[in-house]
Parts: sequence; structure tokens; C-alpha cells
Amino acid sequence: MTQTEATGRVTLAIARLVQAYPLHAGILAQMRPVEDGSAATMTIGMAEGRLELRFSPAFVADLTIDELGAVVHHEANHVLFDHVQHVPGPNENRSARTIAEEVTVNEWVPEPLPDGVVRLDDYPGLPDNEDTETRYGRLKKRIPD
Repeated sequence: MTQTEATGRVTLAIARLVQAYPLHAGILAQMRPVEDGSAATMTIGMAEGRLELRFSPAFVADLTIDELGAVVHHEANHVLFDHVQHVPGPNENRSARTIAEEVTVNEWVPEPLPDGVVRLDDYPGLPDNEDTETRYGRLKKRIPD
């Protein structure tokens, strides 16, 4: 798969999500897909005041279109839950924070996520529908940094 084909697949996944989730459309419309061969998978962040969806073309090629949609939905949820703007404190347990964020965004992705993602079921004792900060508070006591 060429880099252009990977960007086309990501753009298609975004378009499909806009139709399925009109309330996410504002977030999805702001995403600028950027191919990055050094990326392991896909990430969302800010660059030059704009949302940048960075992805590995090889990662995109290995996903079904439904899985790709799920991954893009996952990244949109990071924006929705304000994870992109989070600035870690000096004593923050980054491992616990990452798990709290991943569990929270994945809880709201009904599409089939690829194998290996962090799910709520992986952390017994975390209730459904809990916000990231509350989950982080629970996990930082249990997860070594």
C-alpha cells in the first residue's frame, strides 16, 4: 500500500464516522491526516494550532476498514475527553494516566478495535461510565509508574 493509499483509507474512515456520529463531526473535520513512518500505530495531537492525526501507513494497511474506523473513533474520543490538552504534572504516574485515558476512550468505541488495545475488562474494579480523572485516581494506587 502506498502512502497515498493509506491517507485515502484514513480519509474514508473519517468520512464514514462523520456520517455515523454527527456530534463528532466537528472534531473529525479538524483532523489533518499525516503519514508518519516512524509512528507505531496512530496518534492525535496538536501541531500549529490544528489537530494532527499521525499514523503509520503500515499500521493502516494491516487494519480492516471497520477496525480503522474504530481507531480513528478512538483518537476522536481523546479530543472529546480533553486528553490532548492534558499536561502531565511532575509527580504524575504516567502509566496509570495512559491506562485511564485508553480505558475511557475505548469504552465508547462500539466498532471492532484491533487486538491488543486496553479495555475496561482488563482492569477489574473500574466501574463503567467513569471519567478519566476518577479512573486515574483509582489506578495510580495500583499501577507502578
